[in-house]
Amino acid sequence: MLGFKELELSDRDILNRFFAACQNQNTECSFTNLFMWRRCYAVRWAVTDSHLIVEPNAFEESWILPPYGFEEDDRLFKAAIEHAAEDYRDRHKRLMIRAVTEKDRERLERLFPGRFEFEEEPDIEDYIYDGEKMRTLAGRKLSKKRNHINAFKNEHPDYELVPLTPYNADLAWDFVEHWCGERNREEGINDSLLCEREAIADALDNMGYLGFKGLMVRVDGRVVAMTFGDMVNEETVLIHVEKAFSEYRGLYPLINQEFLNYYWQDAVYVNREEDMGLEGLRHAKVSYYPLYQVVKYKAVLKDEPTDDQSGH
Repeated sequence: MLGFKELELSDRDILNRFFAACQNQNTECSFTNLFMWRRCYAVRWAVTDSHLIVEPNAFEESWILPPYGFEEDDRLFKAAIEHAAEDYRDRHKRLMIRAVTEKDRERLERLFPGRFEFEEEPDIEDYIYDGEKMRTLAGRKLSKKRNHINAFKNEHPDYELVPLTPYNADLAWDFVEHWCGERNREEGINDSLLCEREAIADALDNMGYLGFKGLMVRVDGRVVAMTFGDMVNEETVLIHVEKAFSEYRGLYPLINQEFLNYYWQDAVYVNREEDMGLEGLRHAKVSYYPLYQVVKYKAVLKDEPTDDQSGH
């Protein structure tokens, strides 16, 4: 057994060392992301064969993320997968790996030929954007975004930008509570919204230790939008949360642009996470014209080979 343990705040430095070594720009390679969603997904982790194994659990399923190592060592990577598969066999489960990138898939197919079944998961593909274009919104394609922002500025010329800190996080939380209440009235209470509310609360409560940066927009003394994010690798900022009251035209593109210009002037790329298969969210992300989407697969280990298949 691998000895999985529940993810805790004190695990930050250990996991971040693995993430820093691999320099992956995916959502899954962020400690802040894993921590804030840890209760919704019962996130656990273990280290084997010099590789980090992260295991989320939800919907009566368990799976692992691709193992993260300090270097490109196929022998250790293969051993980590084999030990994870053994752990799952001991629990009478078949190993499932999610958030498998094209590079991960090629590696699995090369090291375990014919052993995995792959299925693309478009709902969890990250949207990656050009940082400079997101800061300037220049060009004809993004003219509608600029028009919406100008409309907001004309209607609310005295709006304020308020940096989010551990000392004023209660203002952000009050906004989130009102935003969730608005969603409840529109859509009804659902597990997804409750889970997101809990995740944001955990992040804000531990902002000082997690170290992400955030920004709020205030109109007439009232917080009307909030966002936060951090660098997932040396070139890519990951936007964890972006919320705004829908009654304000142009507020979403405004806080998106203001946040990037306020804190992330040097970010080469912006990761705005996945669309979760929601049509409205997909439309919003596509409307910013991403450079690309990170294709991700689910890899399921096939039935164990017989002695003849394994070559013994």
